[in-house]
Amino acid sequence: MNKTLLTLVACFALANPALAAETSKFTDATGKTVDVPSAPERIVALHDLSLTVPLNELGLSPVGAVGRTGADGVRYLRGAKTLTGIDFDNSDIVDVGGFPADLEVVASLNPDLILMMHFNTTDRTQLEAVAPTIMLEDNMRGEFVVFDQLAALTGTEERLDVLKTRYQGQVAQIEKMIDTQDISVSVFGPSQDKLVAWHTYGALGKVLRDAGFGAPEIVNQIDGSERVYFSGEQIAAFDADFIITTYDHNRGESPQSVIDDLNAIVPDFCRHLTACREGRMIFLPREDAVTRSYEALGQMSAVIMGVIGGQGHTAIVSE
Repeated sequence: MNKTLLTLVACFALANPALAAETSKFTDATGKTVDVPSAPERIVALHDLSLTVPLNELGLSPVGAVGRTGADGVRYLRGAKTLTGIDFDNSDIVDVGGFPADLEVVASLNPDLILMMHFNTTDRTQLEAVAPTIMLEDNMRGEFVVFDQLAALTGTEERLDVLKTRYQGQVAQIEKMIDTQDISVSVFGPSQDKLVAWHTYGALGKVLRDAGFGAPEIVNQIDGSERVYFSGEQIAAFDADFIITTYDHNRGESPQSVIDDLNAIVPDFCRHLTACREGRMIFLPREDAVTRSYEALGQMSAVIMGVIGGQGHTAIVSE
């Protein structure tokens, strides 16, 4: 640590209200038990999609959060504005940098709780010198475990129950209106010179799995929650009744750029995919499809009802 950070940490030790507040014990994703404030008021969140957006949906606003830089050079919270309406430019949330976070800025906010994910590159030992630090679990398979952890940490279980009840109603609506068991949906995309897929793709994947849609075997066989890369020669294995892929508009991507990238991997890729040839390939904004967000679950439920519901087609039968 440099002298400035040491000074800030010393000030924290003297002034941080968390030291005098009522505390409880919380065991985090690493198995470490930490004394945390029972009612944290000054949270710093070190991930936008997985922490800041969920906190906002639980009715809380962190004092500081990591952000990203868009193609236009503007700092933003990924997924936040379209899903919660809250971003750096219209809130009091302080930008604490990226990956890693700026420790001096974090310390200057006098936090009483710091939240991080397992993939954060900020040094946990240095964060713990500033405030109690918890590492939470983030699962791309769409299990939304982080919401239960955040609710337990912040006493917002009742709000979470409301969000869960709303989502259950949305899934029930899909199941009532669409014969999901007879429809397969494939979610994949381009990544440099490879195809990339997850077993369950964030919020979108959770809705599809919970509602009972099928998926190609090449996707079902993916173990764990990490992305897996495939060669272009395997593209036909990703065929399904519907194909969904995503684009990141903050990086300047668009549906056309995704098409161009797929064609670069597999020339005239569409001829290998029935759903593409017959106009059942869907392009969605990535942050809305992947963010750990109950609003995202609602949006994806509406997309599925509108795009898949009521469409007539001949189902693809896996051999």
